[in-house]
Amino acid sequence: PQQQPQQQQQRQPQQPQAAAAAGAGPWKRMESRSQQGVFYYWNPQTGATAPEPPAPWEKRQSRSQPGVFYYWNTQTGATSPQKPEL
Repeated sequence: PQQQPQQQQQRQPQQPQAAAAAGAGPWKRMESRSQQGVFYYWNPQTGATAPEPPAPWEKRQSRSQPGVFYYWNTQTGATSPQKPEL
């Protein structure tokens, strides 16, 4: 019983590392100041910006509804109908 809490404590620090390994890194989703509701991604370490999320996220078109797009995480299989938080 005492070993289980130790195992849980060891697993918790690994989660942020997994997020960094998944490509999330320092990128942050930001809302445009001039266009409310429009989002982009910003890397505070480099100052770089991008209109689409960094890997492992990919923008995909629905096969059943052409013209409808969603975002897919190639590593976790997670999907999002809007630009994902990282």
